[in-house]
Amino acid sequence: MRSLGFAHTEPLADPNDVAKDDHVDNWQRLWLAHANEAVTSDAKLVFVHILRVDTAGHRTGRESPLYRVAAGTADAILGELVAAEPDARWFLLSDHGHTALGGHGGEERELRQVEGCIAGPGVPHVHGGPVHMVDIARSLADSLGVTLVPEARGRVFTAALSAPLRPDQAVPVVPLQRGALAIVIVVAGLALSYLAARKWWLAPWWFVLGFLCFIAVYGEPTLSMRIVWAPTGRAMFLTWLPSLVLAVVTTWIGLRSTATIRVVIAQLALPCAAVAAAITASGSWPLVLGDDIAPIVPHVTAWLSPLVLIAAHGCAAVALAVLARFVRWAFDRHSRPETPRNAPAAA
Repeated sequence: MRSLGFAHTEPLADPNDVAKDDHVDNWQRLWLAHANEAVTSDAKLVFVHILRVDTAGHRTGRESPLYRVAAGTADAILGELVAAEPDARWFLLSDHGHTALGGHGGEERELRQVEGCIAGPGVPHVHGGPVHMVDIARSLADSLGVTLVPEARGRVFTAALSAPLRPDQAVPVVPLQRGALAIVIVVAGLALSYLAARKWWLAPWWFVLGFLCFIAVYGEPTLSMRIVWAPTGRAMFLTWLPSLVLAVVTTWIGLRSTATIRVVIAQLALPCAAVAAAITASGSWPLVLGDDIAPIVPHVTAWLSPLVLIAAHGCAAVALAVLARFVRWAFDRHSRPETPRNAPAAA
């Protein structure tokens, strides 16, 4: 926990690599004694991270027997620590939730809305919530006698409990300007596809089918899905393979009676606009242009991986159909007839 800025952290850092812990092999046997020593010390603030619950949640998910065992042992360890210093004020935080299969990272309520409590002498017995993390920060500051900057938005904890947040109030929203621009981009893509197609069957139905295939197999994308934050192209490709077949067939048939440029625009304008809209809404254009940022916007960023791959695979399918059609035309053209030769005169 050296990243949290504590004056003293254990285990100590490896002198050869400050990003790693020193004496890792012995730490599992010694850490609880060090934790007891820390909570009974004169330090004004001590942080004890019982990591086993997080490890079990990542490995096997919140519904697994391993997770229940880890939670039970953590509860026993907590009881031992509180018994060692019963007059302290205890902030008991469960870090974050986990998905049923393991992992986290998205905006799901079961991940971001977790249990916690403050206990100790002088703490009123009240219940409420949910509260925001800034309210927890305010409570820590008040307990330590730290003066916060005027811009700090945390509420007094009793006030926060009496005025709980709405279910999704703490989730950041897409800024109005970016959201409006994303809508304009999607509408422009729809208009281009419609004007170029003019026939209902020439619309990019393959894109809609690919979209539905992904949801049918994986559900709504979130940043907790491994296939979203670490996408595997082959697995994605197999998910919407039927939509790519449809893209090839539609393009092939459309080229029989419609100009190539119109067919390409009809098939690709909306998918490309959808990708551009997602990039716009999530503020990812600097990333596309090479900037080193991580634009995380709930309900939007998670769509980028599947949308980009569906559109990219669709572009390849349409290009393959156009190429095949041109090859077919090239081989089907009749060669120019030879100039007839006069027969030789009879002797």
